[in-house]
Amino acid sequence: MSKKKTKAKQNIKLGAFYSTEEVADMLGFNEKCIRKIFREGTIPANKIANKWRCTGAALWNYFEQSALIDEF
Repeated sequence: MSKKKTKAKQNIKLGAFYSTEEVADMLGFNEKCIRKIFREGTIPANKIANKWRCTGAALWNYFEQSALIDEF
């Protein structure tokens, strides 16, 4: 796992909700890419008041899965 992802994982609050912009900053992607990831379900997210939001738990799971993939 990259240093940026490791640092982001350490700052995740499991009960919090994160916006597209916050997730983009954590992962180093642009917001358009994050919206696509949310739509495809790679990171589970929901639209709240017409804006995408994901939980800290969903992000944590994403980081855990990507860490397992990086080990292979």
